[in-house]
Amino acid sequence: MFREEFAVQPDPRFWELYLFHRLLSAGKALVERARRPNDGPDLLVDDGDQRVWIEAVTFGPGDDTNPDRVPDLKYDGTAQYVPLREIELRISSVFMKKSNTFIRYLENERVSRSDLCLIAINPGQLSPQTSFEDRGSPFCVLYPLGDQYVTFRKISPETTSGYYFRTELEKSSRTKVPTGMFADGQHDHIAGVIWSNTTLGNFFYGENDLTLFPNSTPIRPLTQGWLDWAIEWGASVHEDNQCTLTRLT
Repeated sequence: MFREEFAVQPDPRFWELYLFHRLLSAGKALVERARRPNDGPDLLVDDGDQRVWIEAVTFGPGDDTNPDRVPDLKYDGTAQYVPLREIELRISSVFMKKSNTFIRYLENERVSRSDLCLIAINPGQLSPQTSFEDRGSPFCVLYPLGDQYVTFRKISPETTSGYYFRTELEKSSRTKVPTGMFADGQHDHIAGVIWSNTTLGNFFYGENDLTLFPNSTPIRPLTQGWLDWAIEWGASVHEDNQCTLTRLT
């Protein structure tokens, strides 16, 4: 079954296989499909005192008729605009879809409320146009962060930098799409998002690029250092709704 699906949908099947490989290499105990519901999440890790479910998803540029479709990358040596808004809309879309999927799993008791839930996102063929942090990644979608700014002082060489506060994206239709899902408390059933740019096209470089973006208000947080992350972030929200992110690795 998996072989047949791999031939038809190589990006999503590779992403599941790559996650499986990374988890096994880290010594995680993966539960085989025969010992869990067939209509549940893609992967289950048995940590002894806690079960960790992972729902894996990839995304493409979107339908040709979609006005917010991610433009095709041109390999002609010319400088090109990076479609950050379009990419972030795609990330927001797949996150919301999988977050709602986990809600159904919880309601149907495919996943226990004492279990921990993760969403693993991979950009597939859009990997060359995405990043590991900042714009064009879950960094500025899951947290209320917009464009980066730098402030220069006339009387000193000091500079300050940060991100403009942002809680939504706008589609071409003027429809507002929420961002900052990991700071608003509405997705606290999701402990975090795993992100990777590794695809079939660059897998043979062999570098681990798994990044963890944690929820700042999870019901069940993931233990720090749970996996050998290339990048692991720490997140917290203050009373004034300001979000603080700390790079832990």
